[in-house]
Amino acid sequence: MLLEQQTLTIEDLTRRGQELKRQVEESAQLKDQLDEYRHIAEKLQKAENVIEKFKKKMEDSADLKRQVKGLEDQNHSLMERNQQIENEYRKVLAFKTLMDSYKDQVAMLETKNNELIREKNKREYDLQQMTKKIDMMEMDRARDSDRILTLEDHLQEAQLGVSRSTLQTESMDVDEEEDEDHNLDGSLEESLKETNVTELKRSKRRLERELRTLQEKSDIGSKSDKAMVLQHLLEDANRLKAQFERNYLEVSQERDILQSDMARVREGISDALLDDSDYTMSLRLHIIDLEKESKQLRADVSRLEDRVNDNGYHAPAHRPSFALAGIDQLEGGADIDAFKAQYKEMTTKQALLEEQTKKQLQDINKLLFEKDTLQRQHMDQKDQLLEKERLYSEMKASLAVFEAKDDEPVKKMVAQLQQQLVQKQEQFSETQAKLKRAREVRHPVVKACLIFFFYRSLSGKTKW
Repeated sequence: MLLEQQTLTIEDLTRRGQELKRQVEESAQLKDQLDEYRHIAEKLQKAENVIEKFKKKMEDSADLKRQVKGLEDQNHSLMERNQQIENEYRKVLAFKTLMDSYKDQVAMLETKNNELIREKNKREYDLQQMTKKIDMMEMDRARDSDRILTLEDHLQEAQLGVSRSTLQTESMDVDEEEDEDHNLDGSLEESLKETNVTELKRSKRRLERELRTLQEKSDIGSKSDKAMVLQHLLEDANRLKAQFERNYLEVSQERDILQSDMARVREGISDALLDDSDYTMSLRLHIIDLEKESKQLRADVSRLEDRVNDNGYHAPAHRPSFALAGIDQLEGGADIDAFKAQYKEMTTKQALLEEQTKKQLQDINKLLFEKDTLQRQHMDQKDQLLEKERLYSEMKASLAVFEAKDDEPVKKMVAQLQQQLVQKQEQFSETQAKLKRAREVRHPVVKACLIFFFYRSLSGKTKW
């Protein structure tokens, strides 16, 4: 019997709630209609204002008509002025044809003048060439006369008893001079005539010495090129080392950031959940081993650099001494190649180790995120149980009110239910916005932290 009464009271309350909702909807509709009527009244007011403006414009139309009449008179005067200008233009056209004919005559005269100037320049150029040819012919004549005089002198010397060897050499010189071109300068021929056998030998020895010095310089240049190649190899190795150090610093900074994120995540997690996972501990130990191995690799790199410096391959400031005094150490290129190969191997190994550390950190983040989800589910279940207990207590209170059969508590209950409904809707919209922001976060650790604080704020807890 009591249950039937409670069901009847519940149905009565639901019916009253529906009636209240219907009344609220009707009030909203009436409010919308009132807004529409206000909007229509505003439109009517605007239409009345427009009508008044049109009336004022009709009153001002008389002034506009007078202005139009004045503009028509002004247009008529302008048309007359235009007609006068056209008549003057027709008169000017007759003079224009005459001016065009004058321009054509001037252009023809200018072309003729240009042709005459070109012809004059051509004649002047021909005159200069002819004078040059005359000068060259005079020089050839003077040179031939000098040669005749020298031959006469040689002939007199031969008649006076000059030795046969000198005579043969001089006759060979004369033959060579006859075979030469006539355009050679006379100074060169005179110097060749005055030189003797000893001077030729001295010049020959001097040329041989210069040739040897040039060859030695070329050999030194080739050796210095080899030294430059080795120096460039050393600079490349130093550049690779600097790049490796920069990459290592970037990776270490990223690792520190991830460790700080992990520390912030651990602050909200109990120690028991962290110690339960053996896999997590093994991953941490593996990360420690990787760090030790990276330290060993850095020590190997520093040791190899010391070996390179001890072998005599120094900075570019010592390049001249290295090129001159260290030529015998060129066989050390093989050692440098071996060092470079070992250095590249170590860099690749270091990159692999860093990738492994990143993967291990990602696995740890995944495990922590799974633990967060499990603990969050547990907290959600607790919250659901508490919510059920609260609803049960509220039902008991409502039954007590219904047994008292008083309308005032029922109204208070309905108002409280409406307030709770509004609060729940606001909380639902806030949770949707927070979840949207959490999904937009790409980094897994930051995402886990945001989701953790989000559910923590929902549950209203201060500690896990």
